[in-house]
Amino acid sequence: MFDYDPERHGDFLDVEDCAERMGLSVKQVMDLVRRGALRSLPIGFGELLVEPAIVTGAVTTP
Repeated sequence: MFDYDPERHGDFLDVEDCAERMGLSVKQVMDLVRRGALRSLPIGFGELLVEPAIVTGAVTTP
């Protein structure tokens, strides 16, 4: 588990907010996290923060 640092991780959001900001579904965001296209930070108890990004050429399944 990683330590959350607001200075380093201030742009990270929970998965739902990240999906909304990127215009994707939660499933699509999780697929991008699994592929390593989005940076993520596990913060305990099954919670995950994700850094929204513009991902060029990314192919996600519906």
